[in-house]
Amino acid sequence: MIGMANVSASILDTITDVETPIEDGAEGESVNFYARPPKKQKRKISDVWTQFDKTVEINDDGIVVKNADGSDSMVAICKICFQKLSCGNKGGTSHLRRHKESCLNRTATNTGQTIIGVGPSGSIFSFTFNQDQSRRRDNAILC
Repeated sequence: MIGMANVSASILDTITDVETPIEDGAEGESVNFYARPPKKQKRKISDVWTQFDKTVEINDDGIVVKNADGSDSMVAICKICFQKLSCGNKGGTSHLRRHKESCLNRTATNTGQTIIGVGPSGSIFSFTFNQDQSRRRDNAILC
C-alpha cells in the first residue's frame, strides 16, 4: 500500500506541474460563443448598369418569357437606343460594356463630315454639315 500512496502522490505532482498559473497583469483570452460569423462581402456591381435597365422579358403576346428552370427571363434594355440585350443571372456584362462603347460612339453629337469653307471676306473656316439644318434653310428660302 505504501507503493500506491507514492503513485497517487506522483500523479498529483504531475497534474499540478501541467497547470500554469496566470501571471499578474496578464489577461486570459475570452471566448465569445455567441459571436456572429463575418458578413459575406457584396459582389461588385458593374458600371454598365448606369446605361441599362434590367427588366423581365415579355414576348409579342405580352406573356413573360420563362427560362428552362422556370425562372423569369431577364433582358437589359439600353437607355440610349432601346435595344434589348441578354442578361443572365450569373453576371456576364462584357457584351453590355461593348454595346455601351459602340452605342455612345454611334450617338456622339460631333459626328459628321467637317467641311472647309471660305467666308465673304476671304477667311477660311470649318463647319460640320448637318442635313436637318440644310433642309430647314432650303425650305425657308422656298416658302
